[in-house]
Amino acid sequence: MKLLVLYQARDAEKDQPGYYDGFQRLVREGVLEVHLAIPYYGVSEARGWDAVWTDAYEIARQVEADAVFLQFFHGPIPDPTKGIQRLKGLPSRPTLFTSLGDPFGQWTKQVPNCFRIASALSDVTFLTGMGYLARQLGRLGSKNLVLMPNGCCQVRFSGQAGTIFAQPEFEVTFVGSRIRSRNPLSHFYWVSRKRVEFVGAFTKRYGRQFGLSGNGWIGNPSWQGPISYTGQHDAYHR
Repeated sequence: MKLLVLYQARDAEKDQPGYYDGFQRLVREGVLEVHLAIPYYGVSEARGWDAVWTDAYEIARQVEADAVFLQFFHGPIPDPTKGIQRLKGLPSRPTLFTSLGDPFGQWTKQVPNCFRIASALSDVTFLTGMGYLARQLGRLGSKNLVLMPNGCCQVRFSGQAGTIFAQPEFEVTFVGSRIRSRNPLSHFYWVSRKRVEFVGAFTKRYGRQFGLSGNGWIGNPSWQGPISYTGQHDAYHR
């Protein structure tokens, strides 16, 4: 199988290491014959979106791609209809699939139009949640909607901690920022309230044995301050 991936990235290997490593592993194991990458943010910012679709078409045509993956296709992306239709018209007739990587609301912060279009034109769509998301997309023409929850990145989180800790400092650790939404009609307004209640309960129960990291928790006695995405590894080891 020859796979072309349009990555939500400026540098596919650095920005999406889990997916990139996973597909490279499948090449080494003989499951994939070819894995080719286009970082669509990097290409579009340097040369425009026409260049993204031209590169994708030419590469897929040259290798006779069997499948094209539009990964996390929900950023600042213009109407992808023409680009996707060109790919679907290739002589190799590649299977087209796309994925949704972020949470989206039912009434506010809905799935952006670029993803709705890509999903409706795709043969398969992988979602991080079903329910109203699947129903919305189904009404708009999407088919073969499959649940694929986000997993732990085996590249970022499979190694040893950057710092060696003699013994655990905390009994419980939570890494997550305080979500702020002022719109009571928003799904995220109620999610944010639940998170505050959750953190409050753990703070009351564990006090300074609760390691809380993230943005927005100023004043909480368990708070360890903001943390980088890759710094989570050390937080968990503590």
